[in-house]
Order: sequence, then structure tokens, then C-alpha cells
Amino acid sequence: MSISDTGVIRSEVKGVKIRLNPNLFQQLTNLPSNGVRYEGKLLDEWKEQYDSVTARQLVCRDDAVIQSRILAGQMKVQSRILHYVLTRVLIPRATNIGQASEEDIMLLWAFFNAIPINWGHLIRYKMKRALRENAKLPYPHLITIFMEHFEVPTDTDPISEVKLKSKIGCEVVASFGYVQNAEGEWVPKGNAPHPPLQEGQQEQGEEDQHGRSSTTLNNVINRIEELHTFVGTRFDAFETRFDALETRFGNMDIVINTRFDALQSHVGNIEQQLQHLQSASENNPQT
Repeated sequence: MSISDTGVIRSEVKGVKIRLNPNLFQQLTNLPSNGVRYEGKLLDEWKEQYDSVTARQLVCRDDAVIQSRILAGQMKVQSRILHYVLTRVLIPRATNIGQASEEDIMLLWAFFNAIPINWGHLIRYKMKRALRENAKLPYPHLITIFMEHFEVPTDTDPISEVKLKSKIGCEVVASFGYVQNAEGEWVPKGNAPHPPLQEGQQEQGEEDQHGRSSTTLNNVINRIEELHTFVGTRFDAFETRFDALETRFGNMDIVINTRFDALQSHVGNIEQQLQHLQSASENNPQT
């Protein structure tokens, strides 16, 4: 497989030659092809607008330390949702998905400033970077679409079923430590009980389990604004555990210092008694 500088994808699979130019790529994926051609670095047209500190303040909570690495748990709700979609769907990666890279922050900044991104170009760029030996090619759903278009035989290949819409469901959000309150809003666990699922929600869940997806990445992009009630990463739970551990060590330090002070006082009393005995012995020598 090869991808030219003009964005033409060429490959041969099971004897079937594949040639995919940007126009055909856009037709098959229905991904936006207008907008800036972002490739992970600060663009010249952004240099007068983009500031790393301002961008970090835009995506992070007010109490976050923005000078160091940005964890997903430090982000505002909308930023966390967008970052979740970015790292798992749009520009997927295998590691550090709970930490925002500078590339992630730039894309979040572009989202919030309504700057259009040429997603077709960015995804082809990510595919090209994955062409090194033994690397896993991302976007298996798109590759399946391409192979079906060029009628590559896949009857004997293993199949991984894609669930309906591949959406971020209740179980995923609940695993982050959130529950739904009576108004249907997701809140940190402990603030509100989880209401029972309504009949319509149960039917939706059954459809999700049995339905198959024809959703492309464009559907995910279009649904980003609808995901405001979803939140996410497990880093809040980790932060809580670290805080509890730090408090525990602090309490242990207080107990140790108290016991040491008591022991030191006891030793001081013994020394005084020994001095008193020595003085009495010198004043009354035995004959």
C-alpha cells in the first residue's frame, strides 16, 4: 500500500488493484474534505490566533495546572467528550488515550473556535504514517468500505461485528464513575441515584446489541455536539485514590511524630533519674 503526496491511495489485495483518489475517498466515506489540511503541527494560518496557554485554559477546568501535562480528568465536560472521540475514533492511538497531546489540544481549540478541518486529508495522513513495517493500519471500518467498493473477496476473512452506531453508551460512561440523576443528566457517582431505564431505553439497548452498523466517521463528527451529557475518563477515580493515599501517609506521619515525641520525653525522664541517682551516690559514699 502507498499514499502519494496528492492523497492517492494505491494497493493490491488478493489480486485486486485499488486506486483511491481524494474525490473517491470523500464519496465513499462522506467525510468533510473542506477546511484546513492539518497534519499534527501548528499551521501558518493559525500562528496569529493560536496560543498554547490560552488553548489549555479553554479546554481545562479552572483548578487545573496547565503548565504540565494535561490529563483528561482535568478537562471540562465538553472537552473530555471531544477528546474521548478524538483518541478512539477520529485519530485513534493505542496508548496515552487519557492524556492530551499538543495535537489533541490544537484540534480541541479548532473545534471550539468553529474552524473546519479537512478530515479526509488528516485521516489519509494518519494512514500514511502507519505504513511502517508491522504497524497496524488504523480505521478498519473505512478499509472495509474500500475493499467492498473494489469487490475484494473477503468471504474467508475473520469478521469483527460493528455494533449499531458505535456510540458511547451508558455502560461506558458509567465505568467512568458517573450515574444519571432524575433529570437524565450524568453526574459524579454519589450525587444522585441511577434511575431505572425506561421502556424505550431498554428497546434501544436491545437494538444496539443485535443491530449492525453502517455508520461512518462522519456520523461521529455530526454527533459530537449531541454528546454533552456524556463525560469521561477514569482519571478522576485515580486522582481520588491518590488523594486518599496522600492523606493516609500524612496521618501516619502525624502518629509517628507524636510517638517519637513521647519516647523522647520518656528518655529525658530516665536521664534525669540517672543523674539524680548518681548525685545521691556521690553525696553518700558507702563505707
